[in-house]
Amino acid sequence: MKSELPNPLLHNPFHNRFNDPVSRRQDELQSEAYMVWLRARNLEHSGYKVPPIEQSAARSLRGLFALLLVVVVSMVVLIKVM
Repeated sequence: MKSELPNPLLHNPFHNRFNDPVSRRQDELQSEAYMVWLRARNLEHSGYKVPPIEQSAARSLRGLFALLLVVVVSMVVLIKVM
């Protein structure tokens, strides 16, 4: 006696609805037919402004100074503990 198929069949991932040969089917990540390309964003109307190079350079210098400060404080604490 044949076992009953799960109901509904649309929710069964193993049901071959389109009668494709299994050897021909590909995963979504392997398929080149479903390539998704991001649209170029229109930054003029989004309110996003690209920061000038001076601001990003200043931010990098502040980060470098903070890292140096953390290293110096850590070394001072390590020397006092020993």
